Amino acid sequence: PMALWPKSAPRAERLLAVSSAHQLYISEFGSPSGVPIVYLHGGPGGATPRDASRLFDPDVFRIILFDQRGCGRSTCADRLYENTTSTLVEDVEAVREALSIERWAVMGSSYGSLLTALYAARHPTRVLFALAHGVFLGSHEEVHWLYEGGAARFYPQQWADFERALSGALSHLELSACRLPHVSACYAAVVHARADRSHPPNVCSVHAPPEEQAAVRHADAIARAVLRWEDEMETLEPFPSAPEAAEVISGAQIALHYFANGCFLPDEGARPELTSAREQLASIPCAILQGR
Repeated sequence: PMALWPKSAPRAERLLAVSSAHQLYISEFGSPSGVPIVYLHGGPGGATPRDASRLFDPDVFRIILFDQRGCGRSTCADRLYENTTSTLVEDVEAVREALSIERWAVMGSSYGSLLTALYAARHPTRVLFALAHGVFLGSHEEVHWLYEGGAARFYPQQWADFERALSGALSHLELSACRLPHVSACYAAVVHARADRSHPPNVCSVHAPPEEQAAVRHADAIARAVLRWEDEMETLEPFPSAPEAAEVISGAQIALHYFANGCFLPDEGARPELTSAREQLASIPCAILQGR
């Protein structure tokens, strides 16, 4: 396993309002006078990994972490409202301005690498250098590869488990009419649990009507299958503890909200914008780490 820097408590924490519906949880580690670096977590719908601050030397870097809209310890009125790729990119700039940082390094993992690339393209003068890990550019081709059989050729047993977990969800769709049938099936099942109910959302109360309890249980099972499949793609070891039902469903809702809507980008993902910004990007030092 990769050696990490020692654990430490955040030296500063705050909530930053970025809209009428969203506040971002921000934490800082390391040296206040160090090189500022911000870590952009993956997902969409994930949260900052608990050991993310340990990726960086605390004597060298001023480490900034934040949870994206609707994720982790960030707060929201509606996690899917005003939650698009562009709003998340501008949130990065809002965090920089709020912390009075002139320029900083930016590191993104998975979906965070997409945000890193777009942030560098839109705000090149604010980026000291960029690091991208597990590159994802939000294209239809990439999402199709992940959810519609491409990745299954590398992980056949895990894919079989994923399809088994979906059980009857696919049977309710006209698959020939869906560009991304697995995404569409999961989206329909999980987002259904967002409907207004007599009890707190995503909570399977014993006092709720049986059909409501069944819908939430079904959504939870599908959400766990989605996150487990993504976990298999991204990590060598599974997450050590199972998250709470509400956390699982909310994370999967955001991920499927993005994938079902093409990450709110053209079919080609970020490539057209990055190509147009190639001259600005050429001046930014960048490193890419890509696994299997």
